[in-house]
Amino acid sequence: MKFELKRIILLLVFFIASIAMQSCALMDKSKYIEYAPRNRQLVLSGKVFSESELGGVERWYAIDKYGGSSKVRFQVGYFREEPNIGFVLYEGGTRGELAICYRAGLNLRWDWGNYSIVIKSDGTGLYYDFSSKTTDVPPRETFKVYKF
Repeated sequence: MKFELKRIILLLVFFIASIAMQSCALMDKSKYIEYAPRNRQLVLSGKVFSESELGGVERWYAIDKYGGSSKVRFQVGYFREEPNIGFVLYEGGTRGELAICYRAGLNLRWDWGNYSIVIKSDGTGLYYDFSSKTTDVPPRETFKVYKF
């Protein structure tokens, strides 16, 4: 009787473990931004571009740095064959703006209109708004940035 009870408990543990592993394997990864396809159609400044154009893209996504939501606030990237042609996408979507992208020391920077996004080497993303003043402007917001 004691042996049979142990056997039932052991079978139950294995059953629960297998269900847990299957649920993780079947998880819909498409809702996570890092699993987004590499050939999306982007609408940038009103024109349609494919991420597979110009050798594909390098891209990053940003979430709130300090607590708050883990919602994607913006995405940035550039085309591999034309690294100065960058883009800024709003939230987790495929619409945004063309931007000038360049490296400034160890930082990456995207400039468009009166705005800039800088990604520091430690993964901190800084958003700047130069619409009211162009010098000595502190970052308006700070984010945590991850590479896709």
